[in-house]
Amino acid sequence: MDTSSTPGDPVDAPNIWRLTAGHRLAWARPPRHNLPSKGPILSVIDFRECALVAGDNARASSDLFFDFGALTKPEQTREEIVMSQETVRFVREMGVPRTIAFE
Repeated sequence: MDTSSTPGDPVDAPNIWRLTAGHRLAWARPPRHNLPSKGPILSVIDFRECALVAGDNARASSDLFFDFGALTKPEQTREEIVMSQETVRFVREMGVPRTIAFE
């Protein structure tokens, strides 16, 4: 390796998540009136390899470090609670992951 291409300091940011093999990432949202929907779950990704996931913050906030990934409101509606419960139930029904990563 060329000495000029050595990596810099590790990156630490609230919108970068380290996922290891066996983790699952679920993407869900309430149905929108203009889009066809078969339920709240848009996708569940089953990671078989380690990965980095970078996300966008939909809210403009001076506290990005604390706000990223947080609930968007102090209290959730009944529809949002049911959506979250359905998503968790679906992921649990997938069973135990068949892949594992060791540190």
